[in-house]
Amino acid sequence: MSENSVLLTSDPHLFDFDHFCGGFNELYWGWVRDVRVQFQKKSQQDFWYNSRQLWSGECAFNYTQINSTTIEHFPKCSTIYGILVINEKTDLSIDQMIPYFENIGEWFGGLQLENTNFTSLGFLSKPKNGYVTVYCEKFGFYIRNNPNLTDYSILRSFFMHSDGDGKECDIQITNNTQLDAESFCDFGFFHYFTDLRVRGNLKDCGCQGDEIDYSNLSTYKSCTKLYNGLELKNMSKLREKVSFNLQNNLEMRRFGIPILKAIQNSEAIDQSKEEGIALFNFENLHPDFCLTIDEIVFFLKSGVAFLNLNSKVCATKDKFKGNDICRFESMEKLAENCYMILGDVTVDSGDEQYVSKLRATHYLFGSITIRNTTLKSLEHFVRLLYIVDLGDGGPVIKINSNKKLRNVNFAGLQSIFTRGSNRTAFIQDNHPKIFESYGGFCSLIQSTDMYRIYRTRLNFVGGNCGGSRRSGI
Repeated sequence: MSENSVLLTSDPHLFDFDHFCGGFNELYWGWVRDVRVQFQKKSQQDFWYNSRQLWSGECAFNYTQINSTTIEHFPKCSTIYGILVINEKTDLSIDQMIPYFENIGEWFGGLQLENTNFTSLGFLSKPKNGYVTVYCEKFGFYIRNNPNLTDYSILRSFFMHSDGDGKECDIQITNNTQLDAESFCDFGFFHYFTDLRVRGNLKDCGCQGDEIDYSNLSTYKSCTKLYNGLELKNMSKLREKVSFNLQNNLEMRRFGIPILKAIQNSEAIDQSKEEGIALFNFENLHPDFCLTIDEIVFFLKSGVAFLNLNSKVCATKDKFKGNDICRFESMEKLAENCYMILGDVTVDSGDEQYVSKLRATHYLFGSITIRNTTLKSLEHFVRLLYIVDLGDGGPVIKINSNKKLRNVNFAGLQSIFTRGSNRTAFIQDNHPKIFESYGGFCSLIQSTDMYRIYRTRLNFVGGNCGGSRRSGI
C-alpha cells in the first residue's frame, strides 16, 4: 500500500464505501488524492498564521455585507479573508459581481447567501486552476431562503477544507424552494463530508441523523444516508403521540371550539403527574386558517407541543385581558410595558439604550434577532415565557456579532411554537465563551424538566456552537 493510500484511508471523511467501490476513474481519483495530500501537508503553523494574522491586510474584506458601496473595497487577491453576506440588501446583479470574484483561489472565511432573488451562484466564477479551497470550518457556508435559486453547479469547483482536528465546515443548503438538491450530497467534493444539512428545498439529499425523535421517526424509513451522525435522545422517556390531528381540511379557516377548557394527556401513567407530551398537529388547512390570541395562549398554558402548526394569527385588538399588545417596528418606537409583542423583534447596534423595554414582555409572536450589540447578557428577556414564530421558516432566534455577550439564558422560557419542524437558533460570532455556563453545550435555558426541554427544543447552527448542532435547547 502506498504512502498516499494510507493517508487517504486514515481520513475519517473518506469512509463512503459507495465511492471507494466504484464510480471513479483512475485519473480523477489520482487528481483528488493529490489535492488532499497537498492540503494535508499544510502545517498547522501555516494554517493559523493565515487565519489569524492576515485578516487586516490588503486581501481582507472586513465589511461583511456585499452591496454596491462595499464591493469597491473587495480585495483583488487570489487568496481572500472575509465572511461574505449576500442578501436582500445586496443591490448588485450576478453579472455585476462576477469581476470581483473571478480570481479567487483560496478563501478564509464563510458565506451567508440568503433571501436573494438569484437564480444561480454564477457570481462565484470558476478559477483558472480549476477549484477554490474554502477554509470555512469556523464560519460556515450557508445558502438559505432563496426562492428563485435553481442552479448550484459552480459549487462543483469548491472544496471546503477541514481544520487539523478534522472539524468540518458547517454547510447548509436550506429552504430554497425551487432548488433540486437531490444530488448535492454526492456532488463535486461534497461526498467527502458528513456535516451537511440539506432540507426544505424542492428536493433534498440525505437525512439528518442528529434530529431524530419519536415524532419524526417514521420519516426515516426511506433514508439511505445519515448526516451529522446518529443521535437518539429520550426516545422512551417521553410518551409522544399525536392526540389532536387536524389535517387535510382544505376549507377550514378557524378552530372555533370555545367550549374546550382543559387538555389532559391520555397517555399519562399517573393522571396527577405530567407523564407525556400533549402533541397536536394542525397541517394542510386553508391558507387563511388562523388561531386567535386566546386560542394560542390556551394551548401554550396547557403545555401543548405542535408537530406542525400551519396557521396565522387572527386579527387582534390592542389589549389582551387588560394588558398591552404592541406591534414591533423598532426598539426605539417600541412602547414601554409591552405584555405581548406582535412582530419579529430586532435588537441592533444602538438599541442597547432601549432594550429594557422588553422586561415586561411575556409573549412574543415572531422571531428574535440580536446582532452587533455591546450587550453582555439577555437579562432583559427575564419575563419572556412563550415564543410563537409562524413565519417563513427562518431562525426562531438569531444571535450574531455580539462580541461581549456571554450570558444567553432565557430564564423564564416555557414553550416555542413554530409553523413546521424548522426550529433553528443561529448563534455566531459572539463572545467565544458564550456557552461557558452550559459547559460548552449549545443551550438557551437551564432546566432538568424534560417536558420544558422538549417544548423549547431548537436546532443550533453557527460558529459559536462549534459545528455541534444538537437538537434540543
